[in-house]
Amino acid sequence: MSECKISLENLSEYKVDEKYGFLVPEPLVDLPEYFQPWTDFGKTAADLAQRKQLRDEIEKLPLLDDSRLEGYKEFSLALNCLCTMASCYVWQNGDYGVPKKIPKSLAVPLYNVSRRLGLQPIWCYQSAVLSNWIRKDPNRPVELDNLEQLMPTPGGRDGKIFMLLSVQVEADFAKAIKPLLLSLQYSSEQNVESLIEQLVSITEVVKNMKHSMHRLHEINPSVFYNNVRPYMKGWDKSNHGLPSIVYEGVSESPIECLGGSAAQSSTIQSLDALLGIRHEDGKQQYLDDMRSYMYNGHRTFIEDIQRASTVREFVVSSSSNELKEAYNNCTKAVSDFRSYHLQIATRYVLIPFRKGNKGRTNLTGTGGTDLMIFLKGTRSSTMDHVI
Repeated sequence: MSECKISLENLSEYKVDEKYGFLVPEPLVDLPEYFQPWTDFGKTAADLAQRKQLRDEIEKLPLLDDSRLEGYKEFSLALNCLCTMASCYVWQNGDYGVPKKIPKSLAVPLYNVSRRLGLQPIWCYQSAVLSNWIRKDPNRPVELDNLEQLMPTPGGRDGKIFMLLSVQVEADFAKAIKPLLLSLQYSSEQNVESLIEQLVSITEVVKNMKHSMHRLHEINPSVFYNNVRPYMKGWDKSNHGLPSIVYEGVSESPIECLGGSAAQSSTIQSLDALLGIRHEDGKQQYLDDMRSYMYNGHRTFIEDIQRASTVREFVVSSSSNELKEAYNNCTKAVSDFRSYHLQIATRYVLIPFRKGNKGRTNLTGTGGTDLMIFLKGTRSSTMDHVI
């Protein structure tokens, strides 16, 4: 691993944690008093938007100096507040009431804080999931029944379950961090037995992630599609001709941003990087583009794994059938996870879409792709890597 910069010893440089994975570890509940308006509006934005009152209130928001923020956790909570406000502000009145601009008092700090974290200035997975959780009981695990949101998601209980289950899945993945990094080491050392052990561990983690997702079935598909998903949308060319948004005080030209997407999670992309899985027909480029919606440390983590990994190369060259089996089982587990994501998208997005859009067949995801084609394609290309 002579060229590998990534190790258990320097995980903190990437803001990755053996216990929490990519989650912000025990996020802050409040910002310093100076930023109290952001915290207050973040906590009430969803409710105010659903009562069509948020825009009038945001117009009263003072322009605060974001340079007074300090440290990853403060920036993460600020991002959470600002992204929640911005999404609710833009989508308060649905597709037919999209404003032409986000007011300066919101747009300027949203843009600045996003850039400090290496993100695009829009509601994203980092803000809605990774930094938007707290444990009810700090002595109990990070799991759905012990979680609460810091900034409520539109859609009430259904929106909350959707986002907090993603938090649990991220916490599940944390158990793969150590075996993932050890896999880099053992493949470089060509240590067959030790690599098999790590791949088996990762396979079990991915299976557990899929199992956790089963509680999504507690969500009402109609409520999710109509009350939660609209606030996840972006403002870009893929958004059926709806206008891009001007960030007042930042630029006189509109800024295009894709909406929130599970592709903005670093979990499966990290496994792709480890296992040498690459996708075709523009799908890999899309996944690469989604990294600009990740915290820059997480993006670098994936890139460093990709550069360092010799796992697939070693497995292909090895004469060990047990090693090939372990690699294939891990790859199939990732494919099964993607397959379950496809089932969820069918139930919660495709079926409601067809009910309300007779005659239309092309379904664009909040992240800008042709959703079903993308999900089927990445599942298929994952299985293509089975040896």
